[in-house]
Order: sequence, then C-alpha cells, then structure tokens
Amino acid sequence: MTELPHLSQLTHEEKDALIRALWAQVQALTAQVQTLAARVAELEARLGEPLKTPDNSSLPPSKGQKPNRPEKTKRHGPRPGSVGRMGGGRALTENPDEIVAARPVRCAHFQAAFGEADQVLHGRYDKIDLPPVAPVVTRVEQYAGRCRCCGATTLAPVPEGLEPGTPFSVGIVALAMYLRFVHAISYQRLSRLLLELFGLSISEGALDAAFRRGKPLFDADVASILARLRCARVICSDETSVRIDGRTCCWCGRPPTASGVPE
Repeated sequence: MTELPHLSQLTHEEKDALIRALWAQVQALTAQVQTLAARVAELEARLGEPLKTPDNSSLPPSKGQKPNRPEKTKRHGPRPGSVGRMGGGRALTENPDEIVAARPVRCAHFQAAFGEADQVLHGRYDKIDLPPVAPVVTRVEQYAGRCRCCGATTLAPVPEGLEPGTPFSVGIVALAMYLRFVHAISYQRLSRLLLELFGLSISEGALDAAFRRGKPLFDADVASILARLRCARVICSDETSVRIDGRTCCWCGRPPTASGVPE
C-alpha cells in the first residue's frame, strides 16, 4: 500500500481490514527497530573496547599489526661507512690467551736490518679459534684383597663418579640431555653430532638408556611444576600436544579425553 484510500468510500468491513493490516505492519516495524537498536548499542559498546591483538586475545602473531617505523630524518652529505670500513668491528679481547708479535727483520728493498726503534705497531686484531675437543678416557683398575687370616675378600673403593656401570660421565649425559630436550635434536643427529664434534662414539640406544637413568632425578621437580599448574587460577598454554610412549598428551602430561580436555 503506497497511498491511503479515501476512508469515506470504505465500508465498515474494509476499514476494519485496513486497520488490522496497518497494525500488523506497525508490529513488524517495531520489532525491527528494537533489533536494530540493540545492534547499534552493541556496536557503540565495542567502540570503547581495545583492539584485539595477539597479546590480549587468541589471534595468531601473523594477524598482529606491526607498529609504524619512525620517520627517517633526511641525511645530509654522503652516506657514512659501516663500522668495519671505519676501522671498528669486534672489540679486542682484554686478556688474550696468546700474543703473536710479527716483526719485520730487514727491509724488503735494501735488506737493511731493522732495530726495535725502527718498528711501529701497524695493526692489532684477534683471531679466535676453538681448541680440539676429544674424550678423556680414564681406565679404572679395581683390585680385591684376600685376607690370609679369615679368607674374606675386600674390594677396593673407587673415587666418586668412577663407579662400575655406564662408561659415560655425568657431564656427557648432561650435555646430551641439553641438546636433546632443549634444542630438540633427534637421537640420530645427536649421536652423529657427538661423534663429529667431540670424537665420542655413542649409539642411539646408549643415549636412550642414559636418559632413562637420569629421568628419576627430575621426577620431583616435574611433580612440583605440575602441582602448581593444576592449582593455578590461570594457565597460559598454547594447547600443543606431544606424543609420549605412543600416546598423545597435552601440556599437563595427562592424556586428553574424547573432548580433548585432560582428565
């Protein structure tokens, strides 16, 4: 209906029908206005909220907006050289392990001998190197004594750290654990790395056995950390799972249920 008909020309029945149609239209428009008003109020409330960033929401870092770089000031004159070209670079070590003084003996043109007063320092720089690392093998010979009086046998004690068992010291196991669990180096690459860098031949099975022997030493610390996590009011976790002994575990170390939440 675009125009209102002449009411004087309508019968009572037609007027009643017109009123009902207009009433239905008013109700529909009223409901639509209420919906739009609620939507406008919601949008206005959002205007006062901070923008979602990877720091205050679950947005991935790739969705974060990088800050604008400050405007560069206009350079006057030629571009300055780099630190290396200006004679700088790495600072010299205060206490070098060795000093090599290269002094000329005689003139390269006239073969005249140089005295100490004829020479001046031309340059000074450091050359850094790593010493070759090789395993230190300690052969332990443990003797047993037999008493002539009672016939009992007494085994000689050995120094701490040289007990029978695994040939690999605590330092080697600690280094292997650090490379394996901090830098996530696989068993195969770790075995190869120890061989190529340190000349230490150790198999993947020996590495696994060493880790299993060292695991009980961390059980108390792990239990303490898990207890604090389970009692915490808020836990910041990335929900990343890991496979342990053929089972998928979440951050708390317990297998998730069917819903993905740990028991």
